[in-house]
Amino acid sequence: MRYLPLLFLALAGFQGLAQNRPPSTFGKVTAEDFAVNFPGLDTSADAVVVSDVGVRTFERPYALSTQWDGYLQHTRRVLILKRRGFEAATVVIPLFSFKGRSEEIMDLKAATYNLEGGKVVKTELAKNSVFKEKLSENVMTERFAFPAVREGSIVEYTYKEKSEFGFSNETWIFQGSYPCLWSEYLISIPAAFGYSVVPHSYLPFCIDTTQSEKSDYGAVYGAIRTYHWAIKDIPALKEQPYTTTIRNWLARVEIRPGGLLYNWATLDRQLLRSDHFGADLTAGNSWLDNDIREITAGAADDLSKARRIYAYVRDHFTCNKRPGYTMTTTLKNIYKNRSGSEAELNLLLTAMLDHERLKAAPVLLSTRPNGFINPFVAQPAVLNYVICKLNCGPTSYYLDASDVNLRFNQLPLDCYNDYDFVMDTAGQFLEAALTADSLIEQKKVIVFLSNGDKGGLDGSVQSFPGTAEATEIRRKMKIPDGDKKFEDQLRTGLMAEETVSDVEIDSLKMPDEPLVINYSCHFAIDSASNIFYFTPMLEDRMAENPLKDALRIYPVEMPCSKDLNYILTMDIPTGFVVEELPKSEKILLNENGGYFEYIVSKDGDQIHFRIRFRLTKANFQPHEYEGLRNFFATILEKENEQIVFKRKE
Repeated sequence: MRYLPLLFLALAGFQGLAQNRPPSTFGKVTAEDFAVNFPGLDTSADAVVVSDVGVRTFERPYALSTQWDGYLQHTRRVLILKRRGFEAATVVIPLFSFKGRSEEIMDLKAATYNLEGGKVVKTELAKNSVFKEKLSENVMTERFAFPAVREGSIVEYTYKEKSEFGFSNETWIFQGSYPCLWSEYLISIPAAFGYSVVPHSYLPFCIDTTQSEKSDYGAVYGAIRTYHWAIKDIPALKEQPYTTTIRNWLARVEIRPGGLLYNWATLDRQLLRSDHFGADLTAGNSWLDNDIREITAGAADDLSKARRIYAYVRDHFTCNKRPGYTMTTTLKNIYKNRSGSEAELNLLLTAMLDHERLKAAPVLLSTRPNGFINPFVAQPAVLNYVICKLNCGPTSYYLDASDVNLRFNQLPLDCYNDYDFVMDTAGQFLEAALTADSLIEQKKVIVFLSNGDKGGLDGSVQSFPGTAEATEIRRKMKIPDGDKKFEDQLRTGLMAEETVSDVEIDSLKMPDEPLVINYSCHFAIDSASNIFYFTPMLEDRMAENPLKDALRIYPVEMPCSKDLNYILTMDIPTGFVVEELPKSEKILLNENGGYFEYIVSKDGDQIHFRIRFRLTKANFQPHEYEGLRNFFATILEKENEQIVFKRKE
């Protein structure tokens, strides 16, 4: 599973500091502090976080109080290396208020340090340079910008945040957009709180301790548990192509109150009994009797019944695109109003399949942009999408009736995010059936080019898009001027002498049928030129290498694996001979990651050309990155190679 990736190989160059302690003390800056270096430091960094330390504690305001106040002491030092790093010298602190409770900042101190003539010059932040801004009824910010900032400045601040909300979701993020020498978090939690600790880090902790003791917190003496973590020499983490969400890979610690934690069995029971989710699924729903009898009339078997019910919900209901997995009304009202959210429509689908005694169950998942599900902790807050799983004979089908462009047993690509939570099952709630590696997008393109009656080359192109691409085409064709924009897209990347016409799309309004695209093309040949350069890859030609960075420290996450088959047969242009053909070649990706096959040959008066581009998986670990990047670079070069024709003497 990707949840615990082995990424250490990419970080082998990072060495530890001499001791496991912060490299700075607030308010003490020397000339030596302006020269920060450690093995593996990115020399292109705009800034370096020297230290980032948070200490969280809880107290009762008085002995018999039922309220707990939380306190965070936050201290941070940053060295500004380049002008682009000036944004690190602006600090924004969000604060919340709700029903008489609020958060506030106390004892803020901040200063800029510059090295002038070998001496450290300190410029303190003026109190009137701190600004408060109300963003909404419950959210405001305190904002300040450090004074006298220039390249080479050190900026640091410390403050105490008081929260009257007590113990809520606590998250400390060790990693960010700048390299960090030291990040540390300590939290002391009274035994009165129920909670769970969930660390997420592919980087090793240099401090990872837990200590229990008796302590006096807020006039109350009792048990307290202190957790202490630190990571050093932390590389910057930036979002690169083929990333589901960068948050999956941020080194962090999350601490969740017990009221938000379940095991999967408990969560299953609670949701299935909830009026906002599953209670209607087992209510009998006799109000469906007559309509379902009509919908399924003439169905030969259970699978045919399921297909008809699915098509009915997909084609006759409007999705109002409301995120989340709960219902705001009953299934009967959803059916009556012919509209609902993604969750509501798929729960309705489940109920209708169940009405016919088909083995259907709701499935909750977290979509790719929303982040991974932690299989060890049942957290409903990370679940944001509902689909339906149908077991029919030995086969499982995954259904989403909220999108009119989807076919039976097709899900949006964002649903393929490893773990999913199957409800109403006996024992095994989590499964890893929806992985991007398990999904393959197959496409075939066939091109014929022949000598035209009026010169040049006339051709026909037949394209069979993969399932996901076909869905996207159907979606785009429904927007205003969709057909024109689609033709413009076909022309993107074509040679200047090529034109496209007579575009036809078969089965555009039939999502359960394969999509087929047919169009004509013409290549003009300059009658005054003795050389004609021709690029045989007309469609799906790579324009640039998507993997530009030399290093990557987290996995490459493509939405699916790939299988492209491109075939071209063409006449040698009248009056020309072949001067140069590209070299046929087959390139393998690692041991079994895929291959790229490029075959071109001359046969009499014709050229035969074929490309097969196969990726056998969608996810590649950091130690595979260099090979994948070089693989794409070779493909980019080969797909843009040209056949050279020379006019006969």
